[in-house]
Amino acid sequence: MLEIILPVFLLILVGYACRHYGVLRPDDASRLVDVIVYVTFPATLFLGLVQAPTPNEAWKLPLWSYACIAASFGLTYLIARMMKLDNPTTGALISSSAFGNTAFLGVPITFAAFGAEGRVSALFYDLFGVSITLYTVGFLLLAHFGGQKPTLKNSLAFFRTPVFVAAVLAFAVRAWAPMWTETGPGSLLPSRIMIGSLERLSVMTAPLAMLALGVNLRFRAVVEFAPLVTVSILSKLLFMPLVAFALVHWFGPAGIPGQTAVMEAAMPSGLVAGVVCGRFGCNARLGAAITVGTTLAAIITLPLWAGLVQ
Repeated sequence: MLEIILPVFLLILVGYACRHYGVLRPDDASRLVDVIVYVTFPATLFLGLVQAPTPNEAWKLPLWSYACIAASFGLTYLIARMMKLDNPTTGALISSSAFGNTAFLGVPITFAAFGAEGRVSALFYDLFGVSITLYTVGFLLLAHFGGQKPTLKNSLAFFRTPVFVAAVLAFAVRAWAPMWTETGPGSLLPSRIMIGSLERLSVMTAPLAMLALGVNLRFRAVVEFAPLVTVSILSKLLFMPLVAFALVHWFGPAGIPGQTAVMEAAMPSGLVAGVVCGRFGCNARLGAAITVGTTLAAIITLPLWAGLVQ
């Protein structure tokens, strides 16, 4: 697993070097994230859903995702109240500690580790668990703690995302052709051209995400919020995957889907969760610091969880 994880994380240093030497500017990080959100990850999602069968007991994966997120919410909210944090800081802490990089980082890593079954399992965990919760409950919580009035537009934001559109198209294709493989409709020349293009876009997701994180790397922010970053590391990288591990051990699913659930729960804080903190009036610097801090710490924790689940 180390040979899968470490090369991905080394790209953070490449992104940092690109900013240091002027190849990329700090504001280029948001453009890289836009390319991921609007182009490369929808391609990953579409391919994952149309090229592999749905794993057994896949319906459990979003449920475990909800349970892990709720557990992190409860733990970090309790700590925030004990530390008497203000509302904008509390909102950034609980959201960044609960929503992991299960899409841009988790899906590519599980695909490399477990193959097509791992990728489609990760997509179920992310799409129906993390993403829907982030764009509904997560946005409403951020608006509440940021002093903004929750709106219907915020709660329906997920249904306007490229991820949702790609998922609808993928399920429509699956309804027409149960499996888009080389022996079915996927054998046609236009299909092979489309799939080849999507595959080339898909492999760019994790590298672009790590480059964006490297470009936006701010060690001063991590040091400034070191106690809260530590809280987030404990919640996101240790407590959440422990909850997932217990649920999978007691209730399944077995095999690769269960292993994927634990690995997805162990992913560091997500780029999107960190970015949107400021949009809703929460502490944007803390959100960025947690994203960086948990990602760096995940270099150590992810291989440990991978060894445990295998």
